[in-house]
Amino acid sequence: LDHRSFATDMTKLGLKADPWIVENTYYKVDTTLSGDDYTVTATAVGVQATRDTACATISLTSTGAKSPTECWK
Repeated sequence: LDHRSFATDMTKLGLKADPWIVENTYYKVDTTLSGDDYTVTATAVGVQATRDTACATISLTSTGAKSPTECWK
């Protein structure tokens, strides 16, 4: 927000790695850019990937679109 730009490298946001692995190690989080739009994607890893196969990857875009929609309740 301070720089008025988006980053696809999570380390540029102050996180320790790209993609960023959340503290509980269940998800990796990364971003992609397309013009002025971005998508943040969380992907289940390790044990969580075998537990949550229906929602193993969830995404949120800069326009507010969530996918897959059934995973955002």
